[in-house]
Amino acid sequence: MLGRRENADSECNRHHLGVTLCLKDAIGIAQGKEFLPHRRPGTPAEGGDFFADYPSWCWVARLTIKRAVFSLIGGRNVAGIRSLVRRVIPAKPPHEVHTGPLYGDWQGKGTIWRTSLDLNLILFHADKSGLELASSERTYFGIIDGVIAMDHEAPMAGLPVGSRGLIAGLDPVATDTLGTYLMGFDPNQIPTIKGVCTPSCRFLGEGPCDSSAFVGNLPLAESRCEFVPTKGWAKLGEGR
Repeated sequence: MLGRRENADSECNRHHLGVTLCLKDAIGIAQGKEFLPHRRPGTPAEGGDFFADYPSWCWVARLTIKRAVFSLIGGRNVAGIRSLVRRVIPAKPPHEVHTGPLYGDWQGKGTIWRTSLDLNLILFHADKSGLELASSERTYFGIIDGVIAMDHEAPMAGLPVGSRGLIAGLDPVATDTLGTYLMGFDPNQIPTIKGVCTPSCRFLGEGPCDSSAFVGNLPLAESRCEFVPTKGWAKLGEGR
């Protein structure tokens, strides 16, 4: 049950936040997304979150060779050769292809979810004079359109999921919590939702809760799907 829209900002999607729902959509209020903090160089041991560990020498060697060939032959020629090869040997679906860590697309990433929550604070509590957390400056109405959603390597190379879900709410934290639950994931494992419990974000809404807090006219447990997380978030689907 992904967000109501997937914008052109491929830097901030399911690969980086686990789910793409209402809290993530605040990224869209920034005109220059290239100026937003997305990741920190290095591994967690070095104070970074680009990836858990450095790529293997084999993976780096393959990438180096690919880049050298691309530079030597040229982009158009590479595309032409690839097109001819694919007529004979079809490409595997992205979720079946082994890839190494790129651009911080893994579950331990700790930068972009903070950026997302900061933008939500601005959206709700800021005006031209500054940030006033004690009061809300705007009325909010969020919609999660999951009638036909995507999982696996969404949004660029995902697979459709007929979840037939439509969620609307006045609180992005509540809508994301319910949306994540209906995707079959634990909301407590989603950084943007769990991060609301931090002191600076407590004005955004209620933090993670269990399914007993949800009230509605549908049997929620029976409405849950089993979305497949992206490769870097494989642990998100454990223990269901």
